[in-house]
Amino acid sequence: SLDCLNFPTKIFFVEPNLLFISDSGNNRILCVNTDNNELIYTIGTGQQGYENGFFKDAKFDWPQGLTFDQDDNKLYICDTFNNLIRVADLNQSKVETLCGNKLNTIIGDYDYKGGKKGIEQTI
Repeated sequence: SLDCLNFPTKIFFVEPNLLFISDSGNNRILCVNTDNNELIYTIGTGQQGYENGFFKDAKFDWPQGLTFDQDDNKLYICDTFNNLIRVADLNQSKVETLCGNKLNTIIGDYDYKGGKKGIEQTI
């Protein structure tokens, strides 16, 4: 059920009253107003997968690490098992892939050289 948290792994607090929660087991990110405990955003469908688009359509695979850029009003998300860095634009209510691609699916197969940009770089 998506009515409760399932393995909440990370939180990120933004002054004055926003709390982002990686609800990893439900493959989504929640944003709560800490003044009244109201849910403001649900980012992701809750279904495991990979999909960019509007918050209600986006899919993640065990999202964890979070950080927020207040100047751009964007939340950066480590999409763990997709091996991607994703960005949620709160102004547009959209998720995009910032870095990484789905080419690396073998555990332990790493690109130590790097050098590519954005979605061309396997991480």
